[in-house]
Amino acid sequence: MSDKILITGAAGLIGKSLIKILLDSGYSVVCFDLSEQFYRNIDFFRNVKNSGKMTVHSGSILDNNAIRKAIQGVDVVVH
Repeated sequence: MSDKILITGAAGLIGKSLIKILLDSGYSVVCFDLSEQFYRNIDFFRNVKNSGKMTVHSGSILDNNAIRKAIQGVDVVVH
């Protein structure tokens, strides 16, 4: 798999479940959420087995610059 998938709300319940599924399926995953959400779920993001295929970007979906930065090179967005 070479698809790179951006997940907004990545630190939420559905986002974390989707991250595991996508990484296990061989996708590269870009996680996007508010920084405080990542801090609340720091154990998950430290422990997920990602083989270097996961990156984390923090910001608001209302921030165009943060979205532009996170979406670079992404093939699919899950919102």
